[in-house]
Formats: sequence, C-alpha cells, structure tokens
Amino acid sequence: MDLTQIMALVGIPVLRSVGGWLTKATEDGKISNFEFLQLGKTILRVAIIGTMIFFGADGVGFDVTAIGSAASAVIFDMIISAFKKGKK
Repeated sequence: MDLTQIMALVGIPVLRSVGGWLTKATEDGKISNFEFLQLGKTILRVAIIGTMIFFGADGVGFDVTAIGSAASAVIFDMIISAFKKGKK
C-alpha cells in the first residue's frame, strides 16, 4: 500500500464527512461539541468501512483500488444513514 492509496482511503471519507457535516452543523449559526463528536464518528465509521472493503476484497482475490473502496464506503454509509432516518 502506497501513500496515494492511504490518502484515498482516508481523504475521500474525510471530504464527504466534512461536506455533509458542515451543511448540518452550521444551520443554527454555531457548532457545538456534540456536532464535532458526530463528525469524528462519521469520519471514523466511513474510513473503517473503506479499509475493510479494501483489505477484505483483496483477501478474497478481488482487485479493488483504494479509490473504489473509499467511494463504496461513502455510498454504503449513505445507505446506512438513510435506513437510520427511515426508522425514526
């Protein structure tokens, strides 16, 4: 694994998480500690999902790029979020 792969596995989830979070967190004009905690949880969750996809797919013989793994993790996290919102 080289630096560009690591950057993709970490960078894509961070960009997606910060983009979505910033929109929600600034709706009331201030950012609380709780909202920062939520950002950290989201980044960690998506990065872990992407890493698991990358190494899991490689472990069973699929040739998956880091960018593909990270993008899949973002999509998977969006699906999880939609299910959570649907339950409420």
